[in-house]
Amino acid sequence: MTRKYVGLILGLIVFFAVLFFTDLEPGKPEVTRTLAVALLMAIWWVSEAIPLSVTALIPLVLFPFLGGAVAPPILGAILEAQEKTAVGYSAEAYSKAFLLYFVAALIALAIACFITETIKKASD
Repeated sequence: MTRKYVGLILGLIVFFAVLFFTDLEPGKPEVTRTLAVALLMAIWWVSEAIPLSVTALIPLVLFPFLGGAVAPPILGAILEAQEKTAVGYSAEAYSKAFLLYFVAALIALAIACFITETIKKASD
């Protein structure tokens, strides 16, 4: 088996093992869920089982279902302004959070392109 397949399978095994067989802080399952997602991401990053850009989106996909740690203060403020359901936040709240990440990624891409072009022009 190649490194990618081993990383993909190992990541999922560790993810589910931590998720179902570990309780880091009794009474706060989001701590364990956050660790499970972090380990999954770390294993997939190191093994490059899936593209790194896809790996970086794993928390945005899994946390709404797992109820893990939500993130930085700005994202928390967006989510807290929305109505919280019994399971977590609504899809509308996460769509606003996703829009925030999308816009931030576009700004980062524009900055990266600008810097790349500036370096090319400076070296010519």
